[in-house]
Amino acid sequence: MKRSRGCLVVLALVFLFLSPFLLTPLYNNLRLSAFERRFASLTHIPDSEFIARTQDIGLFGNGNHCDFFVAELRSSPRSQNAVRRFYESTRVAVPNSANDDFQDVKNGTQPVEIRFLPSPLPANYRWKYHYNEPWDLARLAGRKHLYIVLLLNSGENNSWDSACDLRCG
Repeated sequence: MKRSRGCLVVLALVFLFLSPFLLTPLYNNLRLSAFERRFASLTHIPDSEFIARTQDIGLFGNGNHCDFFVAELRSSPRSQNAVRRFYESTRVAVPNSANDDFQDVKNGTQPVEIRFLPSPLPANYRWKYHYNEPWDLARLAGRKHLYIVLLLNSGENNSWDSACDLRCG
C-alpha cells in the first residue's frame, strides 16, 4: 500500500512539473485555431479568388511570447489601390486582446496587412514571412494580381511560461 501511494505521489509530482509543458502547447494551439477561424470568416473582394491559407505559431522575433500568424493568398483583377481600400477597415479579433499601439491592437482587434506579389509572378519567386515559406509558388508562375492578406499578432508576454518557448521555438 505504501509503495503504490509513493508511486502516486511521484506521478503527481511529475505531472505537476510537466503540466505547463503539456498544457501550454495545447492552449496555444486552441488559440491559433480560433484565430484562424476568425480570419477565415473575413469578407473578401467579391471577384477575388482564394488560392491558399496558412497559419503558424512560433517565436518569430525576440522575446518570450508566442507569435500567431495567419495568411491567405488570393488573386483579384482589381488595382492594388482598390484592394488596399477594400481591406483598410478590416479588423480581426486576435489572441492578444490587450491594447497594443505597436501592433495597432484596439478593443481586442487588429487590422489585416496586405502584401502584393510581383505581377506576373516569376517562376523562381519565394515569399517568406519570418522563417517560413508557407506556399509552393512555382505552380503560380506567370499569374497576375496575387496578393496576401495576413495578420501577425505577438500575443501576450509569457515570461512565466517556459513551455511557450518549446511550442514556439
